[in-house]
Amino acid sequence: FYCKKVGAKVISAEPPRALEPTVIQVSTYNIVRRLGQKAKHLPIIGAEGVEVNVPVITTAAAGGGYFNMIPDPDGAVRWYPMAIAYGPYVFAPLSLVTLQHYLDNKPLMIAVSHLGVKEVRLGRELIPVDRYGRLFINYLGPPGDFPTYSAKAVLEGKVPAKAFKDKIVLVGATAVGVYDMRVTPFSGVFPGIEIQATIVDNVLRRNFLRLPPYSPLPELFLILVFGVFLGFVLPRVSAIWVFLIGLFLLMGYVALNNDIFSYLRVNMHLFYPILKIIMVTAGINLQSFLAEEKARASLTNAYQTYVAPSVVEEIIKHPERLRLGGERRELTIFFCDIRGFTTLSESLAPEDLAGILHDFLNPMSKIVVKHGGTIDKFMGDAIMALFGAPLHYPDHARRACETALEMIETLRALDQEWVGQGRPPIKIGVGINTGMVAVGNMGSDTLFDYTAIGDNVNLASRLEGLNKYYGSDIIVSTFTAAALNQDFILRELDLVRVKGKKQPVAIFELLGTGPPDPDLAQFLQLYHQGLELFRQR
Repeated sequence: FYCKKVGAKVISAEPPRALEPTVIQVSTYNIVRRLGQKAKHLPIIGAEGVEVNVPVITTAAAGGGYFNMIPDPDGAVRWYPMAIAYGPYVFAPLSLVTLQHYLDNKPLMIAVSHLGVKEVRLGRELIPVDRYGRLFINYLGPPGDFPTYSAKAVLEGKVPAKAFKDKIVLVGATAVGVYDMRVTPFSGVFPGIEIQATIVDNVLRRNFLRLPPYSPLPELFLILVFGVFLGFVLPRVSAIWVFLIGLFLLMGYVALNNDIFSYLRVNMHLFYPILKIIMVTAGINLQSFLAEEKARASLTNAYQTYVAPSVVEEIIKHPERLRLGGERRELTIFFCDIRGFTTLSESLAPEDLAGILHDFLNPMSKIVVKHGGTIDKFMGDAIMALFGAPLHYPDHARRACETALEMIETLRALDQEWVGQGRPPIKIGVGINTGMVAVGNMGSDTLFDYTAIGDNVNLASRLEGLNKYYGSDIIVSTFTAAALNQDFILRELDLVRVKGKKQPVAIFELLGTGPPDPDLAQFLQLYHQGLELFRQR
C-alpha cells in the first residue's frame, strides 16, 4: 500500500478505519516496544492516510507494506523510512516484510521512545537506523546491478526457471513513462523497484551504511573540538594563517569523512562540522578585521596628534614608507623655545606656569601639524619637530620656515590677549637646519621613540639658542637657505662655529615671505654691503 501525506504524525489510540484487520496484521511490526514514558508525539514519520492495493492482490498476498520514498531537498533518494506510523500502529516497509517471509517469518521488532526509534530488528538481525527510523541506502552503483527480465519474456516462457529459483523476485515497472523513476547519487534516472532491491540486498548481505556509535554525540564532539581548537589558535596567528589553517582543517575533515564512508561504511555528518569550521574561521577573520580597523583608527588618532591628517592618510595608504628602525634621510629639524623661561618660571606659581605652557604649546603644536611637521617631543617649554619624516616630501625646508613665521605671527596676537589678562608677554626663538640624519624608532625593545639623531639635529638646537645673541626670532642654517627658493626674505647674520663643528656655518635670519617692500629691500642691500665690508676689514 501507499501512505498519503507522509510527515510528522501524532500517534492516535483510534484504529484507522480505512484498513481491514488482516491488512494491518500482515503489514505492521510484530513487536513494538515503547521505552520510557509513553509519548503522544513520536519523532518518527507518520501518515495521514493510506491507499491500499487492488482487492484481489491484497487478499491473495501473504503480507504487505508501504513503498513510499522521500527524497532529500535536492530530489535525490539517499535514505528509506523503515517505519511509518498510522493511527496506533507502526507499519513496516514492503522490502522488510518481503525479507521477513523469505527468512521463515522471523519477527519484526521496533523499539521507540520519546527520543525516536531506538532500534529495528528482523529476527536477531539489527538494522541500523537513525532516531527517525531512516535507513541510509548503500547503493551498489548505477542502475543495472540486479538482473532484470521483462514481463513479456516471463509470460512467453523465455526466462529459464533457475533464474528465479530460491530468489527474491520483485515485480515493478522500469520504463521511464510509468513515472517510477527516481534520482539517486549515481543516476538521475533510477527505477524505484531497483531501490527496493538495493534495500533488500543491504539487509541480506548486512552491507549497511552505519551511523557512528551513539550518534549524534561523535559529531557534536567534533563540532565542539573544532570550535575550541580554532577559537584558541586562530586569534594568535596572522590572517593568511587563519585562512590556511581553516582550509587545511576543512579539506582534512572532508577527506577523513570520505575515507570513513568508503572503508568503514560509516555515514558521519558532513555539513555541520564543515559549517562550524567555516563560521569560526569567518568569525575570527571578521574579528581580526574589526580589530585591525580599530587599531587603524587608533593609529590615525594617535598620529594626528603629531602629524597632519593628510600625512596620516598617506601613511595608512602606504605603510611601507614608514620603516621601523633607523634610516638615513635628509629632512629639516625644527627647534622652538621660550626666551627667558627660567626667569618666568621663578616668578609664577606652578599651576599658573602650567596654564601658560598649555596655552602656548597648544596653538604652536597645531601650527606644526598644519604644515605637515611631526612633533618629535616636548622638552619643557621647547618643541622639537621634524619635517620630511616619517613621510618624505621634497619641500620640507619650506614647510618648516612657514611654520616658524606663522608661530611668530600667532604669538604676537596671543601676547596682546595675555597682557590684557595680566600675564607676562612671551618671546620665542626658532632654529631650523636641513641635512642628513638618522631617523626612526630609537630606544630599547620595550620602550622606544620615533626621533632623529645626528650632528644636524644638534646644529638646529644650537641655532635656536643663538637668537638671544643676535636679537632675532628665527635663525636658519645655510643648508636650509640653500633648499629654499626666492620666496623667503633672509638676512645673513654671521659665520659661526657651533660646538662640535670645526668649520664655520653661515646663518641667516628669516624675516618673512615674498619679495620685501622697498624700505626693507633697501635696508637689506645696505646691510649686506656693510657685512661684506666688515668681513674685508
